[in-house]
Amino acid sequence: MNNYEFYNLKPKKKYYLYTMFIIMITTILYYIFNYNSYDKKTIVGLNSCQNKICEIKITLNYEEMKILDQQPRIEYQHKKIKIKKILYSEPYLSNSIPVSDVTIIVDDLSDNNIIEFKLEYNKQKIIKKIKNILERN
Repeated sequence: MNNYEFYNLKPKKKYYLYTMFIIMITTILYYIFNYNSYDKKTIVGLNSCQNKICEIKITLNYEEMKILDQQPRIEYQHKKIKIKKILYSEPYLSNSIPVSDVTIIVDDLSDNNIIEFKLEYNKQKIIKKIKNILERN
């Protein structure tokens, strides 16, 4: 065998690498354009339940009140819970900050008096969130 035979060898084309790359890119693009994402805020509230209807009482400041206008839902113990009704009370000042007591009415949650839950709001596609972040900068 002489050394010149190696010079004439051509590398084999690896089509499976190209195919895997294209599949990965299309999967990522599909996820970005079709998946919905939420903003989340962790809140502690007082819970009271009667006849499988629960009332969660929370206090929110003026800026946080805008969250309730964006069709929020509750995530509690890895379960998504739809809000049935939101009741507002009169705003008042607490340490020179305008706040308001809010009562959120939902289906049966748990028997705990004090609960910590996440309020999910601002449902958007991931591509729109990325676009908003890029526009801010």
